[in-house]
Amino acid sequence: MAKKSVRKKRSIFIVLLMLLNSFFALMIVLALVSTKISPESNYIPAFLGMAYPILLYINIGFCLLWIIMRRKLFLISLIAILVGFNMLPKYFQMNFSRNKSPKDTVTFTLVSYNVQSFRTFYHHGSQEYLDSLTDFLSQLNPDVLCIQEFYNDLELENRDITSRLQQQLNLKYKNIQNRLTRWNRYQFGLAIFSSFPIINSGRILNSNYEDEMNTTNFAVFSDIIIDKDTFRLYNVHLESLRISEEEEFLQMIEDGKSEDFMKESGKLFSKLKNAFVFRANQIKPIREHMDQSPYPVIVCGDFNDTPASWAYKMMSEGLNDAFVQAGRGFGKTYNGKYPSFRIDYIFTAKNIKVHWFDNPHVNFSDHFPVYAVCSLNKEN
Repeated sequence: MAKKSVRKKRSIFIVLLMLLNSFFALMIVLALVSTKISPESNYIPAFLGMAYPILLYINIGFCLLWIIMRRKLFLISLIAILVGFNMLPKYFQMNFSRNKSPKDTVTFTLVSYNVQSFRTFYHHGSQEYLDSLTDFLSQLNPDVLCIQEFYNDLELENRDITSRLQQQLNLKYKNIQNRLTRWNRYQFGLAIFSSFPIINSGRILNSNYEDEMNTTNFAVFSDIIIDKDTFRLYNVHLESLRISEEEEFLQMIEDGKSEDFMKESGKLFSKLKNAFVFRANQIKPIREHMDQSPYPVIVCGDFNDTPASWAYKMMSEGLNDAFVQAGRGFGKTYNGKYPSFRIDYIFTAKNIKVHWFDNPHVNFSDHFPVYAVCSLNKEN
């Protein structure tokens, strides 16, 4: 009788576990829909897309659990993962054959970096920070440097980061566009520095944001000449998730505190939802501009969104993801405790071969830089 009771309880446990497994398997499949539906139409899939890495880990865990228990129920999660098989390479790469210095090939290096307004230098006057940052960038030896959250204080001549970067990195050409200027002194925006000639430049603003001066999220472009070929380079900064503002709340969850949980979680949900919708709106004029480009396109920037997103799909269409081509590991680019996602990208035209991609884990900002060593593929 006791044995029968134990078997019954075990059967109930297995059924409940199977139902829980089925739920998470369904969630990871639905997360794939986030790349196909604009958050302007329905923002719910965007939340699932953002949670894709977590859902992936959970489903892998279920697979291992069922295998240990010697049950074929591991197929529930395995099939769900395989449905999104094409998504996996965008999160994890091996690329054993990548080569930073390929022989008999002339290469150039693209670097993209959200510098968080050079926070330590301007906010705390740390010369050591600036020296370390420029020394680090010198080691990367970029031919093209795209900076998001570029900050300039017009009244501090002895803190001219623009000249410092150009001189130390030997980047002769520049395109700096300020979106926000306060008190005719503080400028915030985007910057492109290049060792290649820039023959044309501009910026792209969504008409809905023309009068909104409280955002630095927009895009700039420069037409650059690389080995006699002209490319249109975009530096993009899409609407922020503003997760750093909520890290105290996330720490509260980790610590098991429940004070004002519903209120704070509601605020976080609202901020994320608005960010998803804003990004979808910001992408429209950028994508339209890209589609009308007379030259092959290169895109660098901080998208504030993961590969399982509408933003990624729209911005990468027709281009190669440098991380997929030559990255290794998980590609984390957000330098924060919560969460650790890949939200900074380099996309290249098909006639550019990517030999190497990396995201050095340095602490100059709340983002890690990303860089790619490339060459022109004359066969395409």
